[in-house]
Amino acid sequence: MNKLFKPIFISLIIILVLNIIIPSVYALTSKYNFTSNENSNIQREDSFLYRNDCFKRSSFLGCSHLEILSAQVAEASASWYGDNEDKYEVDYSQNAHNIIEMLKEMGFENVSTNKYYTLEKEENSASVAVGYRNIRVDGKDYTLLAIIPRSAGYKQEWVGNFTVGDGDIHEGFKAARDEVLRYVNKYIKDNNIQGNLKVWIAGHSRGAAISNMLGGFFAGGGIEYFGGRVSITPEDVYCYTYATPRTIKNGADKNIELSVSENRENSDYINDTPGDAFNYTKGGQVDTEDEVYGGIKNFISPNDIFPMLPPESWGFTYYGSEISSDHGKVTEEAILKELKEISNYAYNRYINGGNPSTFERKTFDLKTLSIIKDNGNYSSMDMNTFLKSRMNGLTYNCSTNKLYKDEEYQEALTSVAGTYGMSMTLFENGFFEDRSSIVSSLLFAYLSYASERLQIEGRATNEAEAVTIALEELLSYFTKEEINSETFTVNDFVVMLAKFISDNENEPIADTVVSGIINFVPEDYQSFLSIFKAFDKNNTDENEVTIEEGLKAFLKACYHGPDPESSAAEYYADAAEVRGVLYGMLYMALGSSNPEIIPLLIGEDSQINAPGQFKDLVQVILDMIKTVKDDEGNVVKTYESLSELADDKLKDTIDSMFNDKLIKAETLYGNAYKNKLSGHIENVKTNISKVRELVLYALLYEDEPYSAESDIKNLTTFIGNMSIIPLAHYNEIYLAYAKAAKNFDCGYDEHDIEYNCIEGKDQNVNIKKGDLLSFEFDIDYDTFLREGKVIIDNNEISRDNYTISRGSTIITFNDEFTKTLSAGTHIIEASTDEGSSKVEFTISENGTTDDEIEIVKTSNPKTGDNIMKWVSLMIISLLGMVVTKKILKNNK
Repeated sequence: MNKLFKPIFISLIIILVLNIIIPSVYALTSKYNFTSNENSNIQREDSFLYRNDCFKRSSFLGCSHLEILSAQVAEASASWYGDNEDKYEVDYSQNAHNIIEMLKEMGFENVSTNKYYTLEKEENSASVAVGYRNIRVDGKDYTLLAIIPRSAGYKQEWVGNFTVGDGDIHEGFKAARDEVLRYVNKYIKDNNIQGNLKVWIAGHSRGAAISNMLGGFFAGGGIEYFGGRVSITPEDVYCYTYATPRTIKNGADKNIELSVSENRENSDYINDTPGDAFNYTKGGQVDTEDEVYGGIKNFISPNDIFPMLPPESWGFTYYGSEISSDHGKVTEEAILKELKEISNYAYNRYINGGNPSTFERKTFDLKTLSIIKDNGNYSSMDMNTFLKSRMNGLTYNCSTNKLYKDEEYQEALTSVAGTYGMSMTLFENGFFEDRSSIVSSLLFAYLSYASERLQIEGRATNEAEAVTIALEELLSYFTKEEINSETFTVNDFVVMLAKFISDNENEPIADTVVSGIINFVPEDYQSFLSIFKAFDKNNTDENEVTIEEGLKAFLKACYHGPDPESSAAEYYADAAEVRGVLYGMLYMALGSSNPEIIPLLIGEDSQINAPGQFKDLVQVILDMIKTVKDDEGNVVKTYESLSELADDKLKDTIDSMFNDKLIKAETLYGNAYKNKLSGHIENVKTNISKVRELVLYALLYEDEPYSAESDIKNLTTFIGNMSIIPLAHYNEIYLAYAKAAKNFDCGYDEHDIEYNCIEGKDQNVNIKKGDLLSFEFDIDYDTFLREGKVIIDNNEISRDNYTISRGSTIITFNDEFTKTLSAGTHIIEASTDEGSSKVEFTISENGTTDDEIEIVKTSNPKTGDNIMKWVSLMIISLLGMVVTKKILKNNK
């Protein structure tokens, strides 16, 4: 053998042997904290398992351990708010606390975040945490880069969700992706990262959309953006996303897709990471199903509305594969078991009305004023079908994302999102403190929607006719009585309404109608309501009933006639004469200023019996409410349409909602915050017609012809399932599914994790001297306490024989048990459901303890799993040099 080859060959053999005997599997179980959905100030704790071998095979194959861990880092990425309950956020610099600590615990080094994580959030911005560690696969060294966008607690960042743009790539998500890429580029340079790269990307919701776009960038050829410092293959892109909104269209121009913008100069974006623009020029078109995106796994619940946006009808999709997190693969019981361990709050919400399988079509019971189950034709509609039907309404007036932007619907929604994001903590008691104002404005908004639909369909030729049809349909639906629109008079309307109130006099609807009428009567006329007391038989000289009781008795008399025992029976013979009182009052109150109402109330025989057509009354009332007069009766404004009136009513409601809240915002967060919120509010008011259209069509629209009944059922179904719809988006639900489903075969036995024995390996215990038999294993203490086992020489040892204390996990045997062990070598195994650690130890009874007790302390996993290998290689190199020198000297 060549004398120079000999030492090299010997060194290689030694290296090979050491590579075999040094464990290649690194695993760590530990704890992490996350911000609870229950309350932003509450922090919850869960256990996680990190193992290097998740990244040692192709990302295309998938990994159940990584699926779970990715959902957990997404959970930890939510803003951390500390313990102060007085303010929404106490110290922005602490927002990334949980994710930084979790990544460090896994052994990632130099974990850091961009500025948006530690400063006030801006719309269309993005926050991200990044860290790295070194791993070795098949003899090659890699840098594993963790890129974790923030997945909750965005505040204004989520406004970018609605900035879809008019092109083939979601404009807001791409802007966020580019900010993350600029930061990653800076991070790679600052940490002198070079060579082979693996990336681990994970996110939920908005964080999922950004993650999906990042995965598409790395897998699809964007790596040259980093200037040749690093290289990557698609199989080294490990991207797991949960509740992922759609991000891109197939066929998008790759020159646009893979280009990265420079940092924005706008004053709102002074916290952008600096970076020059990068222009990709190789061309091509995006095919989101291309095999290069095989490492991108998107977990989507069919009952989650957010992954349905932007609407599929606009052509949007996402990179990679979709994995449906329904109950097809696992039982609900299995998911609930996992959910209870993750979050008792989410678990309780789920079992108490938040379960998608309990989704029901709803309707409104006017008698009891409550939302009830709909037993009609649509009662079997599932949650997924219903939510998809809402997408049809959302896109009714903007069938493409280009129209969405050009027609200013985008501006409208981003303003609403910005207002909501900045103000939600200002409304501790709910948004609708002035309920009468919001109900009134929403009623006008609904009638404007109905009017538009009916005129578009050709069922009505003008606004008054359309409103009449809508009101008649509503009345017919609730009273269950047919209405002939052509012959339906004002008197018929009053009779039908009176009968309904009379039939339900003991139901909440009767009290509500009475209260509504009283509130509707101007204050100057309130005293006239006292005359209705005469219709209540209980109103006597000795006992005076309330105005409410009198009015209810009057409405009953409008259908049945006056109660014979009431004093009113002396003056009114029947129901028709009683109704004449109502028509006479309307005549006196409205006739002088609205003479067109007179023939509707007084017949040709001069009888006050309201013979006019109901649709003509609607026209008169519409003209009245669309004409605004001052205190002296002068006309100051005339609305051209009901929609215009509805918009003004909504703007007035917004002003009443936010006037005092702006003062509160300034007190809590300062003048700049108040001004920004005020700007969002003004934008909402400027775009109020678009907001009204989007919201009403999304809530009410059906592909079938207009139906008041369908509107009621769609609205009440949405409201009646509000405890379910948000819960389906919770990250805890996705995490529970991941833990229960284990969607992938990870390529290794579930129990082959090799925990480290931190202390106690190969120890020599002298029984005669009373040496303590103790071991410390790198196993999570709570996990071991719950499911751990100790086995010595293939026999499971009862816990009565040892104590467990925190280290990671320290197992100490009592003297009585130690004395039962025979002299010689033994094997101890500490195991959990996730893995185990086996080491040897020796029992000595000869009284000598001069033998060196070898206690091997493994490298701290937080500083990388390859330290022992590098140390070994350094020793081998020195040994090789000495051996080589000796051999060369002997061969001279």
